[in-house]
Amino acid sequence: MKRVVLSTFALLFSGTLAFAQQPSFTAPDEPEIIPGQFIVKLAPGVAATEFDEATLPGDAEIIETLSAVGVVVVQDDSDAIGQLTESVGTDPNVAYVEPVYRVYALGNPNDPSYPPQWGFPKIKAPSAWDKLTDSGKLVIAVIDTGVDYRHPDLFANMWTNPGETPNNGVDDDGNGIIDDVHGANFVPSTPTGDPMDDNQHGTHVAGTIGAVTDNNLGVAGVNWTTKIMGVKFLSANGSGSTAGAIRSIDYAIRMKADIMNNSWGGGGFSQGLKDAIEAADNAGILFVAAAGNAGTNNDTNPHYPSSYDVPNVLAVMATDQNDNRASFSQFGAASVDMGAPGVDILSTTPNSSYASFNGTSMATPHVAGAAALVWAGNPSLSHLDLKKRLMATADVIPALAGTSQTGARLNLAAALGDPDGPGDPGDPGDPAPGPIACKAKNHTQIAYEEFFWSDSLETDENSNILKVDFVLPEPMVVDISTDTSASRVKGAGNTIVRTGVFNQEIPNVMWTGSYRRANFSGGSNVYRDLSSDFSIALGQGAHTIYWKIWVSGATLRFDSGTLTVRGIPCVMGGKLDIASAAATSVDRTQADQGAEPRMERLGSDAEGRSTTSAN
Repeated sequence: MKRVVLSTFALLFSGTLAFAQQPSFTAPDEPEIIPGQFIVKLAPGVAATEFDEATLPGDAEIIETLSAVGVVVVQDDSDAIGQLTESVGTDPNVAYVEPVYRVYALGNPNDPSYPPQWGFPKIKAPSAWDKLTDSGKLVIAVIDTGVDYRHPDLFANMWTNPGETPNNGVDDDGNGIIDDVHGANFVPSTPTGDPMDDNQHGTHVAGTIGAVTDNNLGVAGVNWTTKIMGVKFLSANGSGSTAGAIRSIDYAIRMKADIMNNSWGGGGFSQGLKDAIEAADNAGILFVAAAGNAGTNNDTNPHYPSSYDVPNVLAVMATDQNDNRASFSQFGAASVDMGAPGVDILSTTPNSSYASFNGTSMATPHVAGAAALVWAGNPSLSHLDLKKRLMATADVIPALAGTSQTGARLNLAAALGDPDGPGDPGDPGDPAPGPIACKAKNHTQIAYEEFFWSDSLETDENSNILKVDFVLPEPMVVDISTDTSASRVKGAGNTIVRTGVFNQEIPNVMWTGSYRRANFSGGSNVYRDLSSDFSIALGQGAHTIYWKIWVSGATLRFDSGTLTVRGIPCVMGGKLDIASAAATSVDRTQADQGAEPRMERLGSDAEGRSTTSAN
């Protein structure tokens, strides 16, 4: 039987590479977790009230329900995610279990100072202000350490909850939070309606977005008049959790924010947090996120939340007054969208004060503020059109080549344009702006390997099922798909089998975003699905992906399987359609060459989770 290879990559078939190591279900450089807390995602169509708490082991209990995202937060003081997973893994109401990660405000590296508010002239804000200064009714949620809503340069631009009566001790709008007049505070176990900043970070971010301007006081904001919603989940020391981030996003969605500013990051890949961002995307909300301050490449070491592959995420790096990438700023030709000023940024701080900070945290509100002003001037745009417009009109800077998808720095005047003039990108009736040019020398790349029924594979130990070698012409986002099901041909009782992928043959570790788990309790005719789909940004050069399996006390038989790698040259607003076309061409070529059909998935109790290492 002829094997199929469709690729401009180099491709090698490995067969089965067995090794007798104990599996590790933690990717290298494990992010910091919140001890004893876990996120349990409910299966589609299952209401949070339907989850049976009796399924939880020992003294584990549900401490919070987030209905909009379909998750519950579980406290299990044994800190044993394995025990928790075993208990709920067979519950048909559960999709996945993951730890709660700690995340941080992206703070202030030590960098030289520059003249106050130099960033506004750099992004052509004065020209934009000749056209528009007011973002009207648009609401910008500052998800951060809170906002000093009493600051004299912010108070008039704070969002006011229309359904809440101030200081009456009553939850007037029935959203579960009392007196949330200007936002909410999710740091306490019981949320409050007081998002007062006890750190400085969130107030500084808010001032860049919308300090009251032309008032003979303090500093200017991108928006002279706007509505800032304070959503606090980072504590006085600047730290918080993914569970707190999910609560904050959920609140901002329910309270109808239009744009979310996210000047924070850390932790591993959280499927729960990604689901919350997808819920914001479905609600038409733009999610502007800081790229991170470690100076590293997010294509090879993802930074969350800015690296989530969700269409509404707009990842922002920091630039200096010379339009260079700030030395501390993280970057990525595939994973970062654009740059904005982030060095020595003067803005508001609590208690009627002002200070200059550095960071991608300071770059992000330039873009979030610009998004509000551009949207106010062009209300017919969708949130994704708005993202494309900000990227397409940014100033391409030679020194920024290869640091982001655009290699460009924000230009507010160009993005705002002339709302009534011809040729304005995004205006109804005008030509649509073209996509950002992909930089790849070759378009979507495919590497592919498989075995069929006649090659059936059996294993009774930890092993590699397949491997595929490939070469990327430049940093690219890579989709890795595994497609197989297996039956247990030897063994009794309950056998738990896990699969995943990683870029090393040994040790037996994996990217847990690719992790799949299935329970085998029947005979040889009972199949379980162990397929998965995983995305990761990889750098230029040669790579090898290994598809791994962990099994003990049983023998499994795989009748067929495929391992496919697709390199995608640019991801503006999500995966490219060309990826789907590539997958279709693989299947069609199989048929043309007389290969046996790819197997169907024969029902599944598989459980998927996602976690990758990050800053």
